[in-house]
Amino acid sequence: MNHVLTADDANALCLQMADTSGIVDVSWEQPDRLKVQYELLMINLVEIEKKIGESGEQMANGFINRFIRDWIHFTEENETQNLRSVPPSCCSIPESKQ
Repeated sequence: MNHVLTADDANALCLQMADTSGIVDVSWEQPDRLKVQYELLMINLVEIEKKIGESGEQMANGFINRFIRDWIHFTEENETQNLRSVPPSCCSIPESKQ
């Protein structure tokens, strides 16, 4: 988070996030960290960030914070593509005629 939330604001954000489909667990780690566990095939970090923004809160925007989030976006995209891909069957490859 970009700033320290009050206990009431943190609890409200956790409750709002917990109602989101795909989010398994949400907890507030003082003073400025929201811990979210989620099912990657149902929701991703981009959508979670959007949900946080809609609540009126703002993610920390320093260089390191942006770099880490961009790296997570990249790895999530790779992981979802790998999970959704169907590997070719080795037995369905026709034999070559020589």
